[in-house]
Amino acid sequence: MSQRELCCQCQYPKSTCICHAVSSVTTRHRVIILQHPSEMEASKGTVRLIKLCMPDVICVAGEVESDFDAVKALLKDDQQPCYLVYPGEDSIAIESLAAKDEPGGGAITLILLDGTWRKVHKILQKNEWLLALPKMSFSNVPESRYWIRKAGREDSLSTLEALAYCINQLDDSDVSPLYQVMDAMMEARFHRMPQNVRERYP
Repeated sequence: MSQRELCCQCQYPKSTCICHAVSSVTTRHRVIILQHPSEMEASKGTVRLIKLCMPDVICVAGEVESDFDAVKALLKDDQQPCYLVYPGEDSIAIESLAAKDEPGGGAITLILLDGTWRKVHKILQKNEWLLALPKMSFSNVPESRYWIRKAGREDSLSTLEALAYCINQLDDSDVSPLYQVMDAMMEARFHRMPQNVRERYP
């Protein structure tokens, strides 16, 4: 069976092309996404959606420390404050972070981890340099709209939703294009599902 022809812009099959829903999102902050390798080809992943709206986002796939040497080198001499977006008792609530008072005109670096909770935990255990970074979390976790993929925890957000919340809190920017392209992807997939599969979703 031949592979489905892909759209040259969004790289989704032409039958589920989402180019009509893509528009830009800007932020003064640097965004780095460390992606578990198993997520690279995940059809329901949201990192590829982020890249469509924010092509400057740095995305590196890996699991062990050497996979992220380029990221570590980038951060080594950087004067810009860097935060790992991850929950924990020692984390700073993003809602209370006065980013505008940070050095460098308020710009910071955000590192997000992309994968299931189990896979993200594995990345953290193999990367002590990540654990040494100050952590940032959400005091008021928004309800996830990403209904097409189930998560093991009620407070779970897709990587796109987590990034959108970060940008909205730090910049008060319009992040609706991120949700718009996510909704378009989910709807396109939903309408291509067999009826018996559709019935599994709310």
